[in-house]
Amino acid sequence: MANIKFSAFTAGGSGTPTTARVAGFKNLDTTQNYYYTITDLTEMILGSDSGLTAGSVVFAGAGGILSQDNANFFWDDSNNRLGIGVADPDSFLEVYGGSTQQKWSFDGDSSCTIAVIDDSHTTIKTAQSGNLILTAGGNVGIGVTDPDATLEVFSTSSQVKLSYDGTNETSFAVNSTGDITITPSGGSCKIAGQGYTSLKGSLTTMTFNWDEGNIQSTTIGGVTPLTFIPNNPKRGATYILTIIQTGTVTVDWDSLVKWPLAAAPVLSGNLKTDIITLICYNDTGAGLYYGTSVLNYTTA
Repeated sequence: MANIKFSAFTAGGSGTPTTARVAGFKNLDTTQNYYYTITDLTEMILGSDSGLTAGSVVFAGAGGILSQDNANFFWDDSNNRLGIGVADPDSFLEVYGGSTQQKWSFDGDSSCTIAVIDDSHTTIKTAQSGNLILTAGGNVGIGVTDPDATLEVFSTSSQVKLSYDGTNETSFAVNSTGDITITPSGGSCKIAGQGYTSLKGSLTTMTFNWDEGNIQSTTIGGVTPLTFIPNNPKRGATYILTIIQTGTVTVDWDSLVKWPLAAAPVLSGNLKTDIITLICYNDTGAGLYYGTSVLNYTTA
């Protein structure tokens, strides 16, 4: 804002153009212009020297007196930056505070707060329920204040839902004992990269780690008999083995499997593929299973 100026004044009666004053006016320049500066006007309003400094954002203080508080409200005109709670903002808007820095409200009950706390932990919290936490280490927590993984979701119901559109989705839920339930709206769940084991040469065991997948394939040949050794069974789980044979091989199921009529299947032999289905009914040790077989497929 420019000074308020009165031009072409010529003093009369007393004084000279360089010293004369119109009543109430303060400044005279060399071209005989009398004017007020903004500081002059502020002093007139305040009744004394205002003490305003560059960057002051003026507001009405106690008693309606114009005031400034640069430590908490400051405009950096050189860099076009506003500081709230800080006098040296280093971005277009910097808000500094020891607790909640921002609150966005729709009404008295619906709001969202944003707070940066020690170690740059950031919390986004709604007034109703739920928190979103971003830690200094990059972990994200939803519903939990101290995420110990890249993403941790806390809820006593469904924790994650993946949606293709409004009607096709899959939800993931962990219960109070740590078991997970996957519920696809389409009714099926497929696992890519299912386990594969190749047994050839001098190997004498047919070892499977069920943690690698419920559906596994193995190619066997050259050594007989092979001992069946499963690991990490889960009670109630169904496991499917595709056994591709490059020779005549027998398998010792080591009393772990109960077969229909108590008769273990005889594998079909060279260039044949057999499919064994196992249902775990006891997950102690290697587990105990009910088994069925579909035999004598020709290997492609």
